[in-house]
Amino acid sequence: MEATSISKRLILNPISKLIPEEYLKNNETVETLILSEGVTEIGRSAFYGCGNLKEVYLPESLESIGSYAFYRCGSLQGIEIPNNVKTIGNTAFSDCINLKEIEIPNSVETIGDYAFADCTSLEEIEIPNNVKTIGALAFYNCKSLTTIEIPNSVKHIGNSAFLGCLNLEKVYLPETLEIIGVGTFYNCMNLKEIEIPNGVKTIGSSAFSWCERLKGIEIPNSVETIGESAFNQCKSLTEIEIPNSVKTIGSYAFYSCGSLQEIIIDNAEEYVEQNWDGKWNYACNAKITYLR
Repeated sequence: MEATSISKRLILNPISKLIPEEYLKNNETVETLILSEGVTEIGRSAFYGCGNLKEVYLPESLESIGSYAFYRCGSLQGIEIPNNVKTIGNTAFSDCINLKEIEIPNSVETIGDYAFADCTSLEEIEIPNNVKTIGALAFYNCKSLTTIEIPNSVKHIGNSAFLGCLNLEKVYLPETLEIIGVGTFYNCMNLKEIEIPNGVKTIGSSAFSWCERLKGIEIPNSVETIGESAFNQCKSLTEIEIPNSVKTIGSYAFYSCGSLQEIIIDNAEEYVEQNWDGKWNYACNAKITYLR
């Protein structure tokens, strides 16, 4: 890899297609980075901790952004990912605290674990239609995100993917989704509305815990399992109806839902006693109405 340096501006001209691991790790000089055509892969931690890096220009030849590639590039404010990249690796842009916008092309299929975790300035992101997997904690603690739309191409959302997105108000989930994982929206305290698609079978443990402003949620008749503490501390919920399809509910599912007035269950009391956890409604004073 040949580097041409112009003061704080670095142009990388490829000898090989790969930018090696830890190539400029913890470099504090470079502010502008230009990768020339021919580079297809950015190696693990290649630009890890480049604290003064503000601008990055990536080539159309790029196909993969490795794990930790731009981790802790605290001055980076925006980046455009080229239209041949298929994978954004684990922790690739994590802790880029000034990253406000990023354009993800239709070529991307995988957003890795922690990919944008702790990008606290990230205000909006559009997930394209070819993404199949959103990794665990992918957007953890993205405090500035307010709305996110997940396309129908997504088959899997990793555990705690949006944990701690404190200002997230609206989420649009894909009709193809079958599982809302453990802690997916944990502590999204400003989330006010969300529609669970009719196809979701599992609402994982703590999936909506501490969503304090969530006022209403409709559980479709495809849901079979509601995990423990799934709606723990949802203090604005006033009413919820549990369909006949639900076979089991874990302990503390509605713990401390102080505004919850009524839980309507489309099943018989005997079935609930035999199949649901005995503490499913622990510390929940809502009236329970059985429809069978």
